[in-house]
Amino acid sequence: MVRSALAVTALLCAAGASYGQLYNNGPIVTHPGGMTGAAAGADRSAIGPGSTTFGYSSSGAFRLADDFVNDASWTLTSVSFFGYLTNATAPTATGATLRIWDSGGPGTGNIVWGDATTNVLSSVSFTNIYRTTGTDTASTARRIQEVVINLPNLVLGAGTFWFDVSFTGISFTPPVSLPNALYGGNAQQFNAAWAPMAEGTAAPNPGVSVPFVVYGIPSPSAAAGLGLLGLAGLRRRR
Repeated sequence: MVRSALAVTALLCAAGASYGQLYNNGPIVTHPGGMTGAAAGADRSAIGPGSTTFGYSSSGAFRLADDFVNDASWTLTSVSFFGYLTNATAPTATGATLRIWDSGGPGTGNIVWGDATTNVLSSVSFTNIYRTTGTDTASTARRIQEVVINLPNLVLGAGTFWFDVSFTGISFTPPVSLPNALYGGNAQQFNAAWAPMAEGTAAPNPGVSVPFVVYGIPSPSAAAGLGLLGLAGLRRRR
């Protein structure tokens, strides 16, 4: 039986999270299972060498922005961001605003979805990740929360786009992090004006990235390609 591209898309969506995640802007876990003490066995997100920055202000007048590239048309269903409020004992996010800009970027491009006033927070929960210094393996002061924003089956064509986000109830967002390294990127922070986000206390103060994960449905043609590969594999095994 030959399935249509739309039918294959539906099958892929029903198959689980492996096809639900369209884009991941980078990791925040630097030491899987690396916590000791009260949170022993939890994941650790350690700041890079030469840095004193646990995270970047992402509430109130502050906004954070970073770009992503989709190679084909996507239908976005949700996006997850990450942040923390120091010493929080329960999830604290009560609001989030989101704008999506075209390739021109925040402040100079065109907004294709969202605004800076509507609360679009869908859910918030604690992750199993703690933000720490490079050597502290036991501090539980900065437990990272996952903030989920549902999107109304938003269709974006192929191209470069920017997420521009701010939170209520979460003060800081950790940058994308790698073990014992500063991670490069071109994220921006708004505080009266947009400016590059940078990490480190010594030149060249490399740029950083904002962690986020995009979920949704790939274009029918891309989904059909994945589906046909899967069907071919089944035929070979048989």
